[in-house]
Amino acid sequence: MSASTNESHYALGQELLDRASEFSLPALLDVIEQCFPNRRVRFCSEAHHKTRSFLIVRAWIEPDVVNVELSVGLKSASSPLPAYLRALLDDPAVDPSFLRLIEWIDDSLLRAEAYAFRPERAWRSSVELASLRSTLLRATPLGSLATVSWVLSAAFPELSVRVRRARLKSVVRVNQARLDYAVLDRAALGEYGMGFVPAIEATLSGTASSWPPRDWAAEATRRWPIVQAALAGSRVRLRATLDALEPIAPAVLDGVVGLDSIAISETIAAPRVIFDGSFDSLL
Repeated sequence: MSASTNESHYALGQELLDRASEFSLPALLDVIEQCFPNRRVRFCSEAHHKTRSFLIVRAWIEPDVVNVELSVGLKSASSPLPAYLRALLDDPAVDPSFLRLIEWIDDSLLRAEAYAFRPERAWRSSVELASLRSTLLRATPLGSLATVSWVLSAAFPELSVRVRRARLKSVVRVNQARLDYAVLDRAALGEYGMGFVPAIEATLSGTASSWPPRDWAAEATRRWPIVQAALAGSRVRLRATLDALEPIAPAVLDGVVGLDSIAISETIAAPRVIFDGSFDSLL
């Protein structure tokens, strides 16, 4: 990133911090991360004896820190501190080390509160949570709806992903084929039969305004190895359908003399199955 770009981000960040009270807390943290990536965030509470109807009071920059003052915390009107400690906070002769201790505890408590609005961002405040975030995929069974949905959303972020449990037809090998009569689940002409197996059905869809125009059938073929690698060895039976094909544009046919033109409405392209199988083997 060039120096001019950094300066523009810094100037924009300062303007947005001046309007910090107009933001929600997760949105303000996004602004700080984008405009001040090298500064840590320090939280503090407003020293006030009246409750506020808003959460963010103000935000300002110091050399290495972005301060965010909230209307909740140990120094606020809703403080959980007992009355005698609150009185010490208001005493101008109180030991500064006591104030620093309260501010340190306040920062820790408010940080946990701030990142609770968006748990996936908590890695900025805890090394342990960073490790937890990196193992979330391994902690969830590969065959679960949540994992399949997450993998498909990561591979196709422009599209809407819907997954559901289903029973899909599947070819099943049947031993001891017979020519006279078939024994249920043991014999069939040709050694194969058609059965239903538990599976996951996924639909990738969107509208023409949700992505730049592109050949989504070819794009799905190019990106599918990402899904294949992520779900390899999971033994998930999956049927994925692409419903993101652009409709055929409407056409207008000129009529003969005395007849109006005939308009043919647009034709919606049928969804295309881009994968129908299982992830049995490891790559």
